[in-house]
Amino acid sequence: MERKNFTESFISKLSPADSKIKRYEIYDEKIKELCCRITDKGKKSFYIRKKLNGKAVRVHLGDYPVMTVENARKAAQSNLNIMATDKNPNDEKKKLSKTTTLKALAEKYFNNHAKIHTKPRTYQENLGVYNRYLKKWDNRIVNSFTRGEIEEYIITLYKEKGKFVANSALVLLRHMFNKGNEWGLELPNPTLGIKKYTIKSRERFLSSDEIRRFINAVIAHPDNIVSSYFLLSLYTGQRRTNVLSMRWDCIDFANEIWRIKETKNGDPLNVPLVTQALEILHTLRKTATSEWVFPSKYSKSGHIEEPKYALKTILKNANITDFRIHDIRRTLGSYEAITGASLQIIGKSLGHKSTQATEIYSRLTMDPVRETQQKACDKITQYAQQTPKDK
Repeated sequence: MERKNFTESFISKLSPADSKIKRYEIYDEKIKELCCRITDKGKKSFYIRKKLNGKAVRVHLGDYPVMTVENARKAAQSNLNIMATDKNPNDEKKKLSKTTTLKALAEKYFNNHAKIHTKPRTYQENLGVYNRYLKKWDNRIVNSFTRGEIEEYIITLYKEKGKFVANSALVLLRHMFNKGNEWGLELPNPTLGIKKYTIKSRERFLSSDEIRRFINAVIAHPDNIVSSYFLLSLYTGQRRTNVLSMRWDCIDFANEIWRIKETKNGDPLNVPLVTQALEILHTLRKTATSEWVFPSKYSKSGHIEEPKYALKTILKNANITDFRIHDIRRTLGSYEAITGASLQIIGKSLGHKSTQATEIYSRLTMDPVRETQQKACDKITQYAQQTPKDK
């Protein structure tokens, strides 16, 4: 019986079992009953093994990496406590999975996990997904779901609501079932094997002609606060929610900086305010009576919350189609790329935490590179066509 100190690094590096052996097991040094089983396919699962009333009992805790080493130890200790009372955890799990409803699982998931371990915005978004698309199953027993049933529903969501909604519902349901297993429910995850829809990164941004029409239509909008919002979104390139919730106390006019205390990735961000953005802010400041740069007397928050209807009117007047609010942000990044900015600078400008989010601009940076390369090749051709006397 091989024993090792279980760590994330150690478990992640474990090799698949030899095809002749099919599987092998390694035991933890800290909790002697805890073991990790590795199959010839590379699947890694946590179990505890212990005798109960003279009989060997094996209890499945969860699969790695969905279940971490830390959670495996916690689950192992919890099950060992149950066995200390001469009860078989497997029997207890079967009883629990036969009485637990999806509503009960959801309440525990959101209150004991999501509210604590995810960002407030992510928590609210997932809660919205559940209430809109999964709540209809509130009274269903968790072990009554089948993969076919869920797959059919995800397909329906895709047809009616699109790929993003279908993927969101699938991922949330998968996470809930995974956590349920960690918490002691003995049931196969019915979402496993159902693939998410591939969503291509949008590359839509305003062309030079569209920018002219867009800005003219924005300026012509009757609500100055709304038109200022769209222009400032364009000139700062920041996310919709950050621009909408912009506060005057976060604007440093002296240093021409907008301080965003918390972005989507959780980090604060200093946004340089270009001349066009400063002009808009100075104009709005003259008549400002609210703490918000874009106030609204119709919203609970006190600022504008949903500008998509105004954008629809603006796009119609500008004769622009297939354009979304987020494409305004992408437009600034695109023109930064076109004018020769590096991906690192673009990422810093837009507040991207990873380079992957900035990769869509890599193709656009080819324009200035191509221009330089073309000049060099023209010069090469020019020299090649000259006679020795010309040289």
